[in-house]
Amino acid sequence: MSKLIVFVTCQRAGSSISSEIFYQHGMSLGSFDMFGASPENPRGFCEAMPIFHINHELHQIVYGFKEDAIPYVEAGRIMKERNDIPLDIKALTTEIIDRGIETINRLTDGVSIAGFKHPATVLFWTYWHHVFSQFPHLEIIPVFLSRPPTGIAASYARRAKRPQVQNNMFDLIEVYLKRMRSIYDSWNSNKPIIRFIDEYYKDDLKVAIENCGLVWNEEIFERCYKPSVTVRVVDPIDHPVQVLYDQFSTRTPVSSPTVTGIAK
Repeated sequence: MSKLIVFVTCQRAGSSISSEIFYQHGMSLGSFDMFGASPENPRGFCEAMPIFHINHELHQIVYGFKEDAIPYVEAGRIMKERNDIPLDIKALTTEIIDRGIETINRLTDGVSIAGFKHPATVLFWTYWHHVFSQFPHLEIIPVFLSRPPTGIAASYARRAKRPQVQNNMFDLIEVYLKRMRSIYDSWNSNKPIIRFIDEYYKDDLKVAIENCGLVWNEEIFERCYKPSVTVRVVDPIDHPVQVLYDQFSTRTPVSSPTVTGIAK
């Protein structure tokens, strides 16, 4: 059975570097154009453009604006207000469903382990779960990537060129983490957790990579991961999002299986 790795995460939580490290260990990203790609960085943010476009269209349908189209503070307010509005698969066009199926078919065709990431995937899991159901031969492995809320918010603030973190940023993070918790609790098979914090990151990453059928190579990790470029803010905050994060950070990732998978 082929494997499809799907990163379940929030923006600014280390998903680009994690996807790159998985790619370097043998996970296929497909033959797609990548968001943010350049001659110096051909995989950009490791986000396949077809998936990027689908999630942006779904974001417009559900929340009324495309991801990253408005300031994070305003996005947090709108998304929190509309967080309980379900995505109705039956209301979507056949065209957008077929596009998702075609994308996954292209991504997984001819490879044993493929994967994709785009932070908004967690918001539209109902859509992607429906698409995955069309591929009974695939083992879907959601990889849960979490980061302390203050670290995410500080990264938001730096990217938005704001001098300080604002509370609405935590509202936005809360929307993502609520969805992550819901998916985690309902998923009954392999579901690795990676905590993007120095204390855990390398060990969690190793366990997750091996649980996905790949062979860990520490040299790849050391070559790819540059801690100096990461915003290090881990202080707890008085906001409901802290409880959601703690629920992930206190879970112990399962032990690595003995694997003979792809080494690269």
